[in-house]
Amino acid sequence: MESKESGQIKDLSVLVIDDDRNLLSLIEAVLKMHYPIKNLDIGQHGEDLLTLASNRAYDLIISDNNNNLNKMNGIDAIKKLRKLGNTTPTIMMSGKYSREILDYASDPENGVDFIEKPFDIPMLRSKIDKIYAPPI
Repeated sequence: MESKESGQIKDLSVLVIDDDRNLLSLIEAVLKMHYPIKNLDIGQHGEDLLTLASNRAYDLIISDNNNNLNKMNGIDAIKKLRKLGNTTPTIMMSGKYSREILDYASDPENGVDFIEKPFDIPMLRSKIDKIYAPPI
């Protein structure tokens, strides 16, 4: 993958985590339509995020914080990944966000951006574009 300075993104490997299958389908469609996707993995909760991101290198993680499956949430999974040295840029989504999420996302050292649900496609794309070059 080329850097932001080169003006092009190539072959992104992305992990998307959410327990809402409709939202997963929408995000998958947006990514495939607007970005060069090499690999796209899907999970439902923080435990999936931790397992998948511990075993494969990703260029971007997009994760819901909350889940309705009583599993590990996204922010806890990201914190565990960071402790393991994983610095993959992350966009955290939530419709039920807390001060913890906002504080964590506001610290640039954590490599996490935040998007409030519901969101529109241009908002999601602007968050991705902030991390990488504009889509080709």
